[in-house]
Amino acid sequence: MREKLTLLEGFNRINAIVNQPLENLLNENQFDLIIKNKGKAGTLLEELINLEPVSHTMDFVDGELKTNFVNENGIAKEPLAITQVGGWIKDIIEGLFFEDSKVFKKIKKFLYVPLVRLPKNEYKKWKFLPPILFDKDNREQQTIYNCLCDDYKDIQKQAVCCFKQKLKFHTFNGDWNYLQIRTKDSMPYTPIILDGFEFSNKQRAFYIKANFFKKLNESKIGVS
Repeated sequence: MREKLTLLEGFNRINAIVNQPLENLLNENQFDLIIKNKGKAGTLLEELINLEPVSHTMDFVDGELKTNFVNENGIAKEPLAITQVGGWIKDIIEGLFFEDSKVFKKIKKFLYVPLVRLPKNEYKKWKFLPPILFDKDNREQQTIYNCLCDDYKDIQKQAVCCFKQKLKFHTFNGDWNYLQIRTKDSMPYTPIILDGFEFSNKQRAFYIKANFFKKLNESKIGVS
């Protein structure tokens, strides 16, 4: 039976399974689930630690779970989608503060768990690396958190500029290269239309970029 867990409980359970190939942790039925879900790291980890998400928007009782594929050295190569922005991009343009935003609620406190997906199609060889807890209230992580705030403001300025000049949205990156807004959609595409102008022919989302995870991994703050 799945359980609702705190971040600390999840942290301890994950630490008990790190650096072990999945073939040592899962049975054949569970591997079938991985294949069915196309190797989604979050679904896989929930299975391994017996996690019952608190709701469709919250993984742990007191925070989120973030997983990302990394190389053998623990370095993330791809950005990680956080939340769609199509429904509230106008709020961003109208001056929504970072700490009032949906992206803030999703990343203010989370457990980051890297997954070494090598070889790519051999699920049984995959392994999770030690988790890192990110918490905006952790003094040692304030510099990283402040960079996220700055990136949100940079992105907000770019969105405002496009809106005022009626320019098509492009990929918005913060100066620290930690946050990004880019396209995230599937057919049939949903355009973003504001005041009668189509700013994008597809939905867009906030992403945490690989640079952020690299910095978090280098700092090792929140590992113990």
